[in-house]
Amino acid sequence: MAVGDKIFLDTDVALDHLADRQPFAEYAHRLFALAEKGEITLCLSALSLSNLYYILRKLVGHGEALALLGKLK
Repeated sequence: MAVGDKIFLDTDVALDHLADRQPFAEYAHRLFALAEKGEITLCLSALSLSNLYYILRKLVGHGEALALLGKLK
């Protein structure tokens, strides 16, 4: 990956990161760390956000699901 690359994420990658799903969470965390440093740009579809909320709500509840999704911004 080169600096400034734009990466379109699959919903599962974002879910691995947010829900710390093993064994793939470490790879997802690395991608998000690169994005936080500004080395890459991560993109996610609007439908993925709805799907993430639906899944996270079942795992951690409404409030925590919203908090986790808020961290994606």
